Amino acid sequence: MLELSIFSFIFLFLEYFVGALAVIFATILTIYRLKVNYVSVSLAMFGISIAVWDVLVFLHRTAGTYEFSLQMFKIIGIMHPFILGFFFLTFLNIWKPRMLNVIGLIPSVFGSILYAMFVEYKMSWGNFGWSYQTIIDPQANFIITFFTPIYMASILIVLFFLWLKAAAKSLKRKILYILVSFIVFQAVGVTVTNIVLMQSDPNFPPLGGLFYLATFTIIYYVSSSPEKEVLTLVPIGYSKMSEDFSGLIKSFIECLSRFPEQLGIRYFRVISYLNDRGLNDLISYDDKGSRIVLNVRGDVDVNKINSFIDLALTLLEDGEVKKVFKDVLAEFIDRNYNLLGAELIHVLKKHEQYIVSERVFEKFSAKELKQIFLPKGFGEDDLEVFSRKIGVSHNILRISNVLLEFDSENYLPKVTDFVRECLSNNESAYIFTRRGGIFEDRFKEYDGVKFFFLSPTSSKVFKLNDRMYVVPVNDVSSILGVFNTLGKGCYGIVFDNLSDIILLTSFEQAYKMVRHALDILSGTGSYSLFLINENVHGNDVLSAFESLFKYVIK
Repeated sequence: MLELSIFSFIFLFLEYFVGALAVIFATILTIYRLKVNYVSVSLAMFGISIAVWDVLVFLHRTAGTYEFSLQMFKIIGIMHPFILGFFFLTFLNIWKPRMLNVIGLIPSVFGSILYAMFVEYKMSWGNFGWSYQTIIDPQANFIITFFTPIYMASILIVLFFLWLKAAAKSLKRKILYILVSFIVFQAVGVTVTNIVLMQSDPNFPPLGGLFYLATFTIIYYVSSSPEKEVLTLVPIGYSKMSEDFSGLIKSFIECLSRFPEQLGIRYFRVISYLNDRGLNDLISYDDKGSRIVLNVRGDVDVNKINSFIDLALTLLEDGEVKKVFKDVLAEFIDRNYNLLGAELIHVLKKHEQYIVSERVFEKFSAKELKQIFLPKGFGEDDLEVFSRKIGVSHNILRISNVLLEFDSENYLPKVTDFVRECLSNNESAYIFTRRGGIFEDRFKEYDGVKFFFLSPTSSKVFKLNDRMYVVPVNDVSSILGVFNTLGKGCYGIVFDNLSDIILLTSFEQAYKMVRHALDILSGTGSYSLFLINENVHGNDVLSAFESLFKYVIK
């Protein structure tokens, strides 16, 4: 067994083993800053591949036998092409993160196959442990020699392109550091030492681990501080709407949730989004290259604004913009809809499902906009047909609960108004009532209505179909259980009626049920209309229930 000198072992240990730990530590910190996204994942794979390569080289260099050293180096040859591949993928993702970028790994896959099938190695002992010489099939050697410079040139082109597009001086400087480090440490350093010097002299000190560590250290350094983008408005002849639009774009950039500022990732993503929609002229950098300028003036093209609204809604649907931006966007649309023309209506209809499901339309104060999202069979008057009669708006009703005291069947129009207001605002209506009663007959044709039939004979809750359920009327806990399962959401509840619960259980049980039901609904965005027959109960019972409700209709 051949033995290394103490100096050589320490040198190899520090370069490869400690270097691997340093790269892993820097990778973890970098991913923590960048969070999980296309860039961070590819950068993590780059760091992990370096760390694994370091450990394998250390084992190869310090191996106790020729055979073990040879086996380690065969594995190194197979995985080594992926280090460049993940480096390339990282910067492709900075420019435009997408799954398509993985085609940048194809050369790494072919390189790995070539090294596995057509490259042999000869180990020789030197001052720094086992060194190697390659024995390559001539045809494979031609392919590797021809395509490796092309692959490296492709990486340099991407880095140069990013440097060219990074108009901010600080970001330009950071990308330049990465570009120069790649040329010095990878294109020149690794190539010269591995292919030229170490092939001719097995005693030449191995430097590959130091070069890879230096490359990753530069990336870690430039990603350690975010690239703050200071946005300003071009102060020349802008109109009120263009100023408003500038604020919208500012908010949009600030709300890009998946893309951090480090390495200019957010800036390049914004550029990519705008380029995809032909909106690349909306922003630029000032002459000093230190701040983003929004090129929005008084003659801003409304078609571009509508195109941006379309883009913003698409990204909201995809979860690439923070949800809080939808409120900012809705308020902008509400203020400027009359200037944006028919194209805006087309855009809103295109995203109708999202706008309804996320309640974006609730920010619209203009009835012309709300009408766009009215369900079939409903009109503008239905939007507040019930709430208007108790002197509130629908937004107030949605955080309220109402008690309706009735003495005959004259309550049906009021309940109808309540249900129609729910449905016209794209909210479901859940009706607790007896099966075969007047409410089932009245509302069974409405698609947005679900029935919970209160049954005196049933002992448990069960499902009849997608719209109908049976609930035991004399079991308060089962009724409250249904309220709990409804969960959060925008819907209205009609409970017909409390008098039956009181007669079948007791006043105390009914009172407790209502109090707990209202607690469950509190803060959910849902609201209710409870009915009670005033002819059946005395004033003390009615007063007790009235105390639980903000609004009482008699």
